[in-house]
Amino acid sequence: MELRLHGRGGQGGLTCAKILAACYAREGKHVQAFADYAGERYSTTSRGAVTNTTPRGKTQRKKDIVAIMAAHRVPYAATVPLAKREDALRNMRAALDLQGFRSLHVLAPCQTGCKSESVDGVELICLAVRSGLFLVHEVFDGRRTAIDVEPKLSLDPLRKYFALQVRFKGDGVHVEARSRSLHEEWAHLRRAALWES
Repeated sequence: MELRLHGRGGQGGLTCAKILAACYAREGKHVQAFADYAGERYSTTSRGAVTNTTPRGKTQRKKDIVAIMAAHRVPYAATVPLAKREDALRNMRAALDLQGFRSLHVLAPCQTGCKSESVDGVELICLAVRSGLFLVHEVFDGRRTAIDVEPKLSLDPLRKYFALQVRFKGDGVHVEARSRSLHEEWAHLRRAALWES
């Protein structure tokens, strides 16, 4: 049997392949894996990121995966920054306690795709949360929104986040403009949290 997995350009496809390979190996099957991936543009890539398929930087806004899940009224959708261990475990427990489809959008930088140093992984997650780039929130049944972490929305963590990744060295990143759009996104999320509570 040959099983092919196609991911969006991060570590998810590779991790899934490893889990499946371990399951088949446990059943006594012979397993081989041939991973071939590189940093490419995908729907949740940040605007301005230089990838193999966007050499001048991505021009579109990234998709809001949690909003897409909420529009489909899934029982639980949340963003999970792995650097915040207690919050990540709480989100995972909340997802496990519910029935039906659950969605966790996990922030875990891929050093190949982000073109960053592996030692900066935790710091990148913290900067993404502090700057407001990664909106940490939950949506229940597509109707009730809870904000888990309120960011500072200041320019310093935003600048540092971009500076630590080679993929943002192009002309596509305008920090002040990104800051303004983040303020708009957070205002929208705060209205949703108030309106739906």
